[in-house]
Amino acid sequence: LPPLTAVEAFVQVARLGSIKAAAEELALSSPALSRRIQSLERFLGRLLFDRAPGAMKLNADGDRLLETIAPHLSGLGDAIEAFTTD
Repeated sequence: LPPLTAVEAFVQVARLGSIKAAAEELALSSPALSRRIQSLERFLGRLLFDRAPGAMKLNADGDRLLETIAPHLSGLGDAIEAFTTD
């Protein structure tokens, strides 16, 4: 599996559409967040975003990945929350 931090970076950039905004949300530098995205793309062997100056938009592969992992991420969040509130 790829590092969870790379998946988290992917989800935040997909949600916010910007490396800068996602980096601020995750308290990372933009270059560090970009490296996480690139790491995930290398791991998967495909690009996940269409890149433009100041913006990133999911491409078809990125859309498919997000749709596939979203329910699992939600379940993971629910499991962590349940565990920490017991």
